[in-house]
Amino acid sequence: MKIIELHFESQDKNTNLDAILTVIGETLAKMSEVEIERVNVRGFNEEISNEIKFSDGIIIAVSSVFALPNSVCVAFFENLIEGNDAFSSKDCLIISSGRGEKEALDRLAHILNVFGAVDTVRIAGDTQKELIEIQTENFYRIIKRNKKESLYKTPSHDNLHKRTAAELLAERSGNNGKLSVKQLTMKITDCYRPQFADGLKAVIQISVMGAEAFDCFLKTDGEQCSIFEGLTDERDMIVTVDSKVWEDVLKGKHTAQKAFMTGRLKVKGNFMLLEKFDRLFGAN
Repeated sequence: MKIIELHFESQDKNTNLDAILTVIGETLAKMSEVEIERVNVRGFNEEISNEIKFSDGIIIAVSSVFALPNSVCVAFFENLIEGNDAFSSKDCLIISSGRGEKEALDRLAHILNVFGAVDTVRIAGDTQKELIEIQTENFYRIIKRNKKESLYKTPSHDNLHKRTAAELLAERSGNNGKLSVKQLTMKITDCYRPQFADGLKAVIQISVMGAEAFDCFLKTDGEQCSIFEGLTDERDMIVTVDSKVWEDVLKGKHTAQKAFMTGRLKVKGNFMLLEKFDRLFGAN
């Protein structure tokens, strides 16, 4: 199991980050077959991107400045070419310490989700050692489980985990990929991943506009998810999106969060649920 540790260095040394990374390193050292490669990131280069691509998991350590990841981290992701799949489906343990560290973690999680990664574990600078150890162990177990699942694919489902939700649904329906946007949406619960729900109970209203207009809403109680046609007054988030943009989301061309950040998808209510949506239904 190869884990890449990305330490985004800033001018001011953050001793708290170093202390957290020491605890994480000591905890992982007790686990079997773990190789950790530390990379001190001062800027973007293709070699780092390749190291990330061939890793099983990623640890990201970044200091926070006024509730944002430091400038080195921001510049790195700004220079990551759109469509670069190095982070795709990677489990990430993200750490931030400094002023506004929790907000910086939220921001970093959004950035990672745009590139298809999953912020599996978050650790803030004020986290106690015992909890850091527990969270690190959980991170290890998740990577190990995902690695094991990828090794035991049947031939007929080879590379299943790399397919988009739309491809999976089209394959199951026998329509050779020719499902309408509404059909894809109404079958999306087939791709629900409850392991990422963390007991989430929410209602998401989806209003699709444009060439293929329709309304529906998702209900999840953590373990199960259901979808219904029409509108509901009991919603935690409302998504309004053009049918073409929504089709691109379902086909994995970009995440719902990326569509939101680029102004192609609008959200009312608890916009943090958009991050959950990408994790719960993303199959890219």
